[in-house]
Order: sequence, then structure tokens, then C-alpha cells
Amino acid sequence: MLPLTPHDPDRIGPYPVTHRLGTGGMGQVYLGRTREGARVVLKVVRSALVEDDRLDGTDYRARFAREAELAARVGGRYTAEVVDSDPHSERPWIAYEHIPGSPLKDALTERGPLDPPSIRALATLLAEALHTIHDRDLIHRDIKPSNIILAPDGPRVIDFGIARPTEGSTMTGTGHVFGTLPYMSPEQAEGSPLSPASDMFALGTTLAQAATGACPFDGPSEPRILMRLVSPPPVEVLAGLPADLRDLIRDCWSHDPAQRPTPTEVVERCTGEGLERTWPPRHPEGTGAVPARPVPPAVETPTHASGSGDRSWIEPTAPHPMPVFAAPTPPSAPSERTVRNRYHVTIGVLVALLLLLSAMLLG
Repeated sequence: MLPLTPHDPDRIGPYPVTHRLGTGGMGQVYLGRTREGARVVLKVVRSALVEDDRLDGTDYRARFAREAELAARVGGRYTAEVVDSDPHSERPWIAYEHIPGSPLKDALTERGPLDPPSIRALATLLAEALHTIHDRDLIHRDIKPSNIILAPDGPRVIDFGIARPTEGSTMTGTGHVFGTLPYMSPEQAEGSPLSPASDMFALGTTLAQAATGACPFDGPSEPRILMRLVSPPPVEVLAGLPADLRDLIRDCWSHDPAQRPTPTEVVERCTGEGLERTWPPRHPEGTGAVPARPVPPAVETPTHASGSGDRSWIEPTAPHPMPVFAAPTPPSAPSERTVRNRYHVTIGVLVALLLLLSAMLLG
């Protein structure tokens, strides 16, 4: 969170603004408070974009109104609830509930990649979120680490600014392709019609970054990134992963959308017998590893999903909302005194061997 500057508003709609959270190409994001004192995240369109939509051919008022409607359609379990919105104000805005937790991108930058049990939990819960999104006849089109908040009760998918109904193919008729290039599916990067399978390709890329710390398709220029997206996927970066995760990400990267796993299949593959999962996620190689906490055993997941809006297959009845396992606690590292004693013993043994060898040669 950043302090407000003289150029920032002190109020957006009925909400007093307390901090600045970030700035993007479309607008600013602020932290505000409701009349009751609850935190809300306020997203505001840049004035220039509202004043002249001819800048890039996009009607930003309509886009903001659509974002609020689509985010509300998904609901609050897997995304941030829409608290309020006004796409018709001088500067259109949306108020979302504040989700405690950091974006996955920030967590990876600050603390390093996740361990395999955490990646399985992340894959399971994001797949459940995508099942709900796709079940509402939506394609998110911008699944990436910066759009995933690591909340205490599981990840939340945010930013439905470019989400579209499944019957839509492109954002506008101007030839623009919306999204974040290194996380696009090949068909999205080419501007082809999309299906929910496009989000599954992006899920694979997100999981690969969670495992390695870097986006495998990123590059120094847009042409290089495009070349990587349409070339055979970089499965070599997955060499250090367990076979189940390596195969899952590879399948998500299939250039044939029909061959990519569905959200239901991802859940089934990550909840197989003997596969550990844990939440909150752990960063074993980073500087701020988060210890696992005990959680209930997994809720049994049926092998089918209803297309009529029934979400019971992903809503456990146990008190804890997530079907994840806690991984066993790793053995503690030896103390400094133990390491020093081992060092002295090793030196003593080497000196004794040298003296014995000298005595044998002299004798």
C-alpha cells in the first residue's frame, strides 16, 4: 500500500480513499472504507480514456459495466465480491471486497517458487474457480499470477475486465487482442476465436511459474514471445517437478484446445491417492517459507460436473472450505554446534590418517 498523493482523489463514490494500491494501463486502484469501516478495493478508469474512447476504439464505460456484471455473476467464493459500482459517473468505478493476502506474482518474487504439495493445492483450487467461471458461460482470458490473490482460505481470481461470454471471440471489432501476451494461449495470441480451454493453457503457464519462479513464455520482445507461444511448449523447464505435475502442465500446454484437461480433470488428477496438498502455500527455497497448518482430509470429488449451475461437487460440507492436505514437517537442519563438531571430527580423522601413512612410509 502507498500513501495518497495530491493528485489522488480523497473519495470515490461514497467511499473515503485511504491508500493507493497500484496503477495500470486502464486506471488506478485504491483502498477505501465503507461507512461501517470495512475495507474495499476501488478500481477507477483513467480520465483520458473516458473522455476520448477514440484513443484505442474501446468504450471503457461499457467495459467497466461488463466487468462488474461478470464478476458478480461468478460470486465471491473464488473471486472478490462486487460491493458497488457506477459505470456512469464522471470517472467510472467498481468497489470490490478487500481480500487479505498478496498476489501470487508478489509471493513468488519475494519468497521464491512453491513446493509440489502447494502447487497441487493451487491447481486444485484454481481449477474449481475456473469450473465456476466456465459454468457461468464465461472465459476469463487473463489468468496470470498477478490476477490471483493468495487468501487464507484459498486463491481468488480477480480482474474480469476482459472476460467475455463463451459465444464471444474478440473484445472489439477494432482488431485488438486483449490479454497479457506471455500468459495467452496460442489461439488467443493469434486473435482466433476462444473457448474455455484457452484459460486452461494459461493455468498451465501460471502453475509452471509457481513451480519455477519465472514465466516460461516471457521474452525480450513481443515477436520472441509470440514465437515461443506457437512453438513446441518448453517442457524442459519442468524437469525438476514430480511426474504428475509435469504431465499436467504439459497437457495444459497442448496446442490442440480439445486435448487440454478440463477443470474437473485437473481436480481429479491433483487429488489422486498419495498426492499431498497443502495451504497456505510454502516456499521452501525462498526467504520466507510459510509452515503448513493442519487441515481436514480431502472431500471426495465426483467424476462429473453439472452443466446446469450445480456447484455441490466443489463445495465441501466440512468446516474448512478447501480439500487440501498438510504435508509432513521436514526434518530440522542441524544446529551450528553440531556442524562445527562434525567439522572438527573430520579434520581429526584426516590428520590421523596422514600421520599413519607417514609412519608406514618411513618404516
